[in-house]
Amino acid sequence: MAVAAVLAHVVSPYLQDSTFALFFVAVVTVGWLGGVGPAILAQVLSVAIAVLVMPRDPERPPDPPLGVLAGMAAFVFVGIAAGLLSHSMRRAQRNARTEAEEAIRQREQLRATLAGIADGVIVTDIQAQITLMNSVATRLTGWEEAEAAGQPLRAVFQVNREGSPDPADSAVRNVLAARPHRPSDQPVLLTSRDGSVRPIDFSAAPIDNAALGMTGLVVVFRDETERRRTEQALLDADRRKDEFLALVAHELRNPLAPIGNALQLLKLPGVDAELQDETRVIIERQFEHLVRLVDDLLDVSRIARGKITLKPEHTTLDAVLQRAVEAARPAIDDRRHALDIHLPPDLPPLRVDVVRIAQVFTNLLNNAAKYTDPGGRIGVAAVREDNHIVVRVQDTGIGISAGLLPKVFDMFMQVEQGRSRSNAGLGIGLTLVRTLTEMHGGRVAVHSDGPGKGCEFTVRLPSAAHAVNGQAPAEDDATPFRARKVLIVDDNVDSAVSLARLLEARGHTARAVHTGTEALSEEGEFRPDVVFLDLGMPEMDGFSVARELRSRRGRGGPLLVALTGWGGAEDRMRTSEAGFDFHFVKPIRAEDAARVLSLER
Repeated sequence: MAVAAVLAHVVSPYLQDSTFALFFVAVVTVGWLGGVGPAILAQVLSVAIAVLVMPRDPERPPDPPLGVLAGMAAFVFVGIAAGLLSHSMRRAQRNARTEAEEAIRQREQLRATLAGIADGVIVTDIQAQITLMNSVATRLTGWEEAEAAGQPLRAVFQVNREGSPDPADSAVRNVLAARPHRPSDQPVLLTSRDGSVRPIDFSAAPIDNAALGMTGLVVVFRDETERRRTEQALLDADRRKDEFLALVAHELRNPLAPIGNALQLLKLPGVDAELQDETRVIIERQFEHLVRLVDDLLDVSRIARGKITLKPEHTTLDAVLQRAVEAARPAIDDRRHALDIHLPPDLPPLRVDVVRIAQVFTNLLNNAAKYTDPGGRIGVAAVREDNHIVVRVQDTGIGISAGLLPKVFDMFMQVEQGRSRSNAGLGIGLTLVRTLTEMHGGRVAVHSDGPGKGCEFTVRLPSAAHAVNGQAPAEDDATPFRARKVLIVDDNVDSAVSLARLLEARGHTARAVHTGTEALSEEGEFRPDVVFLDLGMPEMDGFSVARELRSRRGRGGPLLVALTGWGGAEDRMRTSEAGFDFHFVKPIRAEDAARVLSLER
């Protein structure tokens, strides 16, 4: 204002009526820079300066009142208008800056949120051009966010229905066209930038703005590869379970049929001694087959629960193979196979659970016998490699296809898929082979050149100096026979009576009862030396009977022997806590029963 006043004073002799225009410029400038308030103040000061300071020509006639008012009105209007316009522009600039900062903040917040989402997320504008992608989306599509920005969605997110080349982005098109989207059950495949294809599940939704309507869309998708793999594994496991249950029933019927036939034969009158002996051999052989079958099933259960405990001892490979060959000999001889065993004399000793490692080689020999046509050859050879003994079991059998080789050690896997499965077994033998070998710190592998070309199983075991640690079982001392009084308690009448008759035939006095209440009553009268107790009886189970007997007679009472179908470590701990002296899994072997009956209290 001061500059305007000085200029007006200097140039007023020359500008005369136009001098006041300088104050217009000053007021507009102040209003533009300062707003309405400073503009009004500038107008007041301009009038004051014009009246008090500016010189007036005495010869000039006075201005008409209406002209003065019009000039003043124009002066005021221009100043206020300049101030209002300046204020509006500055407010618009502040709002625009605030909105831009808020948009940046929201975008960064959205980016941070999307970074923590496990699904892929792509955001586009209304033209379906990409504006934002999270890290999962970049990984699945193969496009970096900077490269994808501004690209059409269909160029980056390439999807089609499985088994069809047609695009599967109907969800995107429906959203853009404001049509409802109905999900399809047909699987969708995403083709990434490098050409790899993976199954996905995706959905699309509009981005709505209250003022502008739909401003874009968001696509959310996830990789379904792992879920599909898991689902397929569950389906395969369920299928193998069904096959396994059918095989269990089949395998149980196989030995039961000859046992039933043999029993019917024994009922016939006039059966001579030779036929009786032959029948007895059949029953014994099939009984042993049933025992092995049940033992395998129990071993699988223990392995699944991690309940198998090794009892390693020093031994030789020759001793282990002798046990294995003895167990597998019936299967080998039955199919007239030739068995060749070659062991070098310098093999180091082993420290293994003899029973379990013998079981490994028994299973391999039985498999070789089973899957080799009659009159074939089975070879067993061993070499020393560094600190290991490597044993190879070869056969001239049916072989294994390349597709099945990686699966032969899987639970319930059948080698003879697609062929007659009359001798297929349960598909758990090789699972036991692998698990028991690995528990000893070893490895097992299989090789076959294909169907009809035989198989070779390789078992690698550490020598004794590098074997797993453990405690060898103590050897039992032989004790002379002594007749005992034995009480057998089992709700299975046939099981109790048959065991009683067997013990009586061996010179003992035995009684059989079938409930816990009867057991307590009979024990008080009979005063047995040994009580064989079934655990799973109704009303009063074997644990309750054992506790009652111990409370009556303490440790000076009879030996208590648990007979049960459960043989895990936890089961044995429970029987020990209940007061039992021994725990045997049914059926008890004759030698185990004899050993218990030979002991002194």
